[in-house]
Amino acid sequence: MGDGSKRREVRGPGQRLSPGTPDLPPSLPQLKLRCDFEILMVPWQNSSQLLKHDCVTL
Repeated sequence: MGDGSKRREVRGPGQRLSPGTPDLPPSLPQLKLRCDFEILMVPWQNSSQLLKHDCVTL
C-alpha cells in the first residue's frame, strides 16, 4: 500500500515532461500565446468539460 504522498518533479527549459513528450529543437522559433478557457466542472459527478477556448498570439 502507498503512503499517500505525491512526488512532483520540477523540470527546467528543454527537459522532457514525460518519456513520451518530445523536446522542441532549440532553433525552432517559439510563439507567445494568451489563451482563455471556459471549463465546466461538476465535482459530484467527478467530471469536467472544456466548453470554450480561445488563443491569440502576443
